[in-house]
Amino acid sequence: MKSFTKSLNKSMRVFQMAKCEFFLIIPLQLFRHHVSEFSQRPDIFKPPEMLNCIVGKEGIISGRYQHKKLSPKSALFITPKLEQHLFFSELLDMWLKVIVTKQVLKEIELARTFDRYILECKDAGMEDNLVNNLKRRLLLKLDQLSPQSKLLLKYKEFVVPRDQIEWVGLSLEQAITKQLSLDELNRVPREPLKQVFTRRFISNLKKEKSLQ
Repeated sequence: MKSFTKSLNKSMRVFQMAKCEFFLIIPLQLFRHHVSEFSQRPDIFKPPEMLNCIVGKEGIISGRYQHKKLSPKSALFITPKLEQHLFFSELLDMWLKVIVTKQVLKEIELARTFDRYILECKDAGMEDNLVNNLKRRLLLKLDQLSPQSKLLLKYKEFVVPRDQIEWVGLSLEQAITKQLSLDELNRVPREPLKQVFTRRFISNLKKEKSLQ
């Protein structure tokens, strides 16, 4: 488990440092500056290796570092530390092996259950594949529970209509394709105006003949 997490951390760093001649890696735990201390909010990016992890709002911050005034600047990367943990999902009734950051681990402990943390995630972007897919599965499971279920009473504030659940976890391309297919199904076929006017004309002629 540790070797897998180390290799993942290493692959993320190499992903951004392949073109850098000089670089410096600082773990996020040693970076004590708050966001409010910056005149401009630093850009946070997530390499493909992080898309199947739960990192919350964390990511990799890149910049430049100068050890001395006359020394050349080196590439600076501030990375969160990833750890692999086992979490039990009450709704899915199974253990899940998930890679998370220390901050996410603290938030899961505050939420008391792994399911509640996932269901409370409102800031997950469309690129957060794991969070969105898990949230969709949990919402579908809630929709399938019986009204007398204890789990339904425990997570009743997260119950949403079935038609909304189908949109959770979809990428932008998938959402556009789904919307286009729905529009095609709900579209009312338009009748040519020529046929409409012809039908009206014939009906008017029949009425005139009946009056005569």
